[in-house]
Amino acid sequence: MSYRCLGLALAFGFLGGGCDGSSSPSDSDLPEDPCPQPGPGITIDGHGGAAEAEMTPLRRVVLMGGAAEVDSAATVFLDGVAGGDVVILRASGSTSSYIDYFTLGMAPSVGPASIHAIRTDIPANGGDPAVLCYLDRAEAVWLAGGNQWDYLGRWPEPVHSALADLTHRGG
Repeated sequence: MSYRCLGLALAFGFLGGGCDGSSSPSDSDLPEDPCPQPGPGITIDGHGGAAEAEMTPLRRVVLMGGAAEVDSAATVFLDGVAGGDVVILRASGSTSSYIDYFTLGMAPSVGPASIHAIRTDIPANGGDPAVLCYLDRAEAVWLAGGNQWDYLGRWPEPVHSALADLTHRGG
């Protein structure tokens, strides 16, 4: 799991100091991640620990694609998270772009407890225990763009089941 300086600043509410540890929490101060390390072909980036209490998200479905993001729609999505955990699923691209977008570019009424981007470079490995763990903890999932067949046709059944479970929980 990689924790970038900016992610630490946002997660812990400080902006002073650098990433040299002088004004930053030590690794022992970071919340312990209950999910296992990802296997081959899975990249996970993000910050924050799981929401301490079970959250009650407001169901929001945001459909956009083929162009730039619509900031107002993304803000509605984040407001619906209601302080819960966000997972961004990708089949390609940067694991930091949506994290930066959601933490710097949006102004939800309550920020998410955690935000993690998961890229499945090998879509067939999407059923990795780490991926399923993050999905099981999530109150909201954002599917990044790209070739939609990578999501629908190439991710294994356990990923689709975890997304269906999330929907049944009200996410």
